[in-house]
Amino acid sequence: DLTSEDLALAMQIWLRGGQTAYADYLQLGKARPMSFHEAAIPFSKFAQGAAELVISNLNDKLMKSSKFTDKQKNMLAASLGFYIRKPLVFISTVGYIAIISFLGLSGFVSVPFMIGLGVIGILLSQIIALGGIYQLMLEKGYMMGLFEFAVLFPSLLLMFTAYIPIYMYSVISGMKGYAEFITTQKGWGIGHINAEDSYKSFNKQIKWSAVLVLTGVVGVMLWWSPPVAFSIFPLLMIFFWGAAPFLTSPGTLPTAVGRKKWTMFYLQDFKGLNKAAWQDTKNFWQNHKLLKVLTP
Repeated sequence: DLTSEDLALAMQIWLRGGQTAYADYLQLGKARPMSFHEAAIPFSKFAQGAAELVISNLNDKLMKSSKFTDKQKNMLAASLGFYIRKPLVFISTVGYIAIISFLGLSGFVSVPFMIGLGVIGILLSQIIALGGIYQLMLEKGYMMGLFEFAVLFPSLLLMFTAYIPIYMYSVISGMKGYAEFITTQKGWGIGHINAEDSYKSFNKQIKWSAVLVLTGVVGVMLWWSPPVAFSIFPLLMIFFWGAAPFLTSPGTLPTAVGRKKWTMFYLQDFKGLNKAAWQDTKNFWQNHKLLKVLTP
């Protein structure tokens, strides 16, 4: 049994000489979860399923079959590769931050115009949003639709980059054979998620983010080289890894719930986050053998 049963079924149909069709449609009354936290559950399942499929006998048979053209095989590989390459994206980002911090170098030190290609790359990463762009253009008109998407783009960038560590952990889990089918509540996503729960759910990437942001900022301050400024997007990316679980919770900003309720949320979140972070640090200290030896 494979976790991504829908794609696995299509692959089995192809091997038996059948065909499948793809069509975009809008169905009311059923939708994916609306919050960052809930959407992380199916996204984890997709990444686990892709990793499981890549190493499966089914994928091996399909790739070796003479019934399929190279274009068809490349299309399948590219689809699964969206998830499979995320560990490499994570590793390359960490390496990039290390180079900035320890060597004072930027990928754009000799060719500043390359930042333009970096911007284009980020825009192309949102190619999956083309359906939404076209819908906005149909509803608002060509210019207003593009303008509205431009307004939404910072939020989309925040969400997209913050899922990279989640994809990475899920791909590794799927490669180890731990993939599982996870159900979601498909709720409205309008309730406030306190900072303590956010920290517990995403603590790995929050820790990575904290360490990398601190390393990157110290590196930039240490070298203070103008070309390093062209590395703003990788720096923003690692910041979003840790910030997104908190910023995307309803009620995080006073503009949405009013200053009085926001203050209440803030005080509760600050207290809960401190408690969770302190307990996490305490557990790390107690469980680390070297630290036990050093502790009087």
